[in-house]
Order: sequence, then C-alpha cells, then structure tokens
Amino acid sequence: MKQIVLIGMVGLLLGACGAPPDGQAPVAVVQRFVAGLEARDVAQILAQLPPDQPKRQIAPEIRAYLSVVERMQFREPVYTVLENNGSSARVRLTATLEYTLRGVAPRERPIEAEFDVVRTGEVWYLDGITWPALTE
Repeated sequence: MKQIVLIGMVGLLLGACGAPPDGQAPVAVVQRFVAGLEARDVAQILAQLPPDQPKRQIAPEIRAYLSVVERMQFREPVYTVLENNGSSARVRLTATLEYTLRGVAPRERPIEAEFDVVRTGEVWYLDGITWPALTE
C-alpha cells in the first residue's frame, strides 16, 4: 500500500513540476521576434515562423525591409495574452517604438501590435501580425 501511495505522490509531484501550461510560451515567441527585429537578425526572426513557411522566399524581403531600418527599439514593452486555447493564441504588445529609417530623423511613437501564435507539436510559432504602419 505504501508503494502505491508513494508512486501516486511521485506522479502528482512530477505532473506539478512538469512543463508549465503554455500561457507564457506564446509571449516568449513574440519576445524572441521583437528581439530579432531590434537586433536586425533575420535568422532569429525566421526562427519564430512555422517550419512550413517558405522562409527562403521571405528572407530577402525581410532583409530589404531591415536595410531601410537603421535602428529599432521597443521601450517598456508589455506583453498581454489576449486568447490562448492551447493550440493558438493572440498576444498584444504595447510599447513605445523608437526607430530611425535611413535618411529620416529618429522617431518615437506608442505602438500596439497583435500577434497570432500557433502551436505545432510542442513548439509555438508566429503565424500573423496586426502591425500599425511605421510612417505617419
């Protein structure tokens, strides 16, 4: 009887100590994407996209966009999970965006973007963005 109780307790303990619910996993994907933008790191940006995305076709477009951006920083970012059903989630990023485009004076503006994140197997990926225009 002691063995059954011990096995049950170990099972409960392992279950409780296992991977946390994916409440923060979608936020981590968005944070890595944002860090990639700030670092102008195309590989890091692409790593947040699902494996079935045509990354070879997208990469030149991202590089072209980033070549116009001299500097980008999201100040005081706040990430909020708006929805999460375990297989898809929506995350809102609210921050002050500081950016400099080539040939244009530095700018700063409040920003609110929403990111769609999907789960494939055990991994979460960025699936879509509702992003405000950077020009005024």
